[in-house]
Amino acid sequence: MITGNSLINQEYHIDHFLPWSYYPSNRFWNLFPCEIQINRNKYNKIPVWTDLIEENIRSNLKICLNHKEESLISNDLNYFYSIITKKENIDIPKKENESIEEDLVIFIKKEREKLAEIIPGEYFSLEFKV
Repeated sequence: MITGNSLINQEYHIDHFLPWSYYPSNRFWNLFPCEIQINRNKYNKIPVWTDLIEENIRSNLKICLNHKEESLISNDLNYFYSIITKKENIDIPKKENESIEEDLVIFIKKEREKLAEIIPGEYFSLEFKV
């Protein structure tokens, strides 16, 4: 889970924002650089959605979307729009990054809410861990 702290010159983990044990997705929008101890503390808990979390998710998505021509990002975006949202014929290279970012944030937030309904009580709050 992204804290907003710099990871430059630090070891870090790649965290599944939505825990792999409940949401087995390795799509770029579910993977975030994370401080090792934060990731260990989070384990398989569902993150509490806060303004800080959303801000950091958006920051990471912006970085990824600046490379949307790369196959990993491009393939995940094609999957997102054609399979998940059922929006065929989206011209990803021409679609504004801000629009993609907004679509992904809405999606991540909804998927997190679905998990929270199914798995009550398994939450992780970043504010108490940093």
